[in-house]
Amino acid sequence: MALQPHHLQIEPVKLLPGSPLRDQAAELQIHFDPNPPYTILDSPNFPYEDLHRLQDISRILDLTYNSGC
Repeated sequence: MALQPHHLQIEPVKLLPGSPLRDQAAELQIHFDPNPPYTILDSPNFPYEDLHRLQDISRILDLTYNSGC
């Protein structure tokens, strides 16, 4: 916050077709939605619960910090 950004955005990582990370998804144990927008569902480093919590934090930021409240 020391940089005083005007907007904060947390977006889920997506595994786009043809990307190197998507090509390695099975090897890296990354599970993702096979339908657009190909959002990561969980991985060894980010379990589902943590990713869901980040979505909640993103919504809170949009409703508070990003709205100017």
